[in-house]
Amino acid sequence: MLLAALARITLATALLAAACSDDVNPGVCLGDCTLPLEIRAVNLVDATVVPIAVTNTPTIKPPLQGGWVLYAGVEAHNVHEHGATLSAAIRAMTTSQVLSIEERGVSFVNGASGWATPMFPTQDLANLPVCGPVPGPGNFDESMWRLELTLRDSDGRTATTTATIAPQCEAGDQGTGCRCDCRPDTSTACTR
Repeated sequence: MLLAALARITLATALLAAACSDDVNPGVCLGDCTLPLEIRAVNLVDATVVPIAVTNTPTIKPPLQGGWVLYAGVEAHNVHEHGATLSAAIRAMTTSQVLSIEERGVSFVNGASGWATPMFPTQDLANLPVCGPVPGPGNFDESMWRLELTLRDSDGRTATTTATIAPQCEAGDQGTGCRCDCRPDTSTACTR
C-alpha cells in the first residue's frame, strides 16, 4: 500500500513538472507565424473578452482568490496556441509608478473576430490587483491609468501595446464591496 501511494505521488510530481515545463508544445500557429506578432488590449466584461478600444473603463472584479482585480490581456494575430507569456502592468499616468504588475503563461484559440483570443478568459488574462494603497491622487475608480501589455510568443517574438484606462467598480449591489474597498481613504466606515 505504501509503495502504491509512493508511485501515485511520484507520477503526480512528474505530471506537474511536465505541466510546468518551459518545453510546452506550442501547438498550431493561429495566423502566419512567419509574419510579425500583432496584439490588441482586451479586458473581461461579464464573461466575455472585449477589446479595450471598445471601452476604456474596464470593470474591477472579485477573483476567486479574493480582493479586487482588473482582468486584462491581449488578442493576437500570428501567434501559437500555447507557450506564450503575458506581462501586464498598470502605471500612474504622470509618474509611471507601478500600481500592479503580473506575468503569466497564456494560451489562445481562434476567435470569431479573426483574432486569436484567450483560451480561458479568467486564466489567460492577467489578474491585476488594484485595491489597497494606490499611487497617485484621487479615487482609483475615477482615475486614468496606463495599462501596458507585452506578449512573448513561444518563438521568442514580442509585441507591446498600451491603453489609457479608467477602471470602475461594477454597477449596483455587485460593485458595493468594490466601492468600499477601493476608495482612497479607508480610515472611515463605508456602508455596504
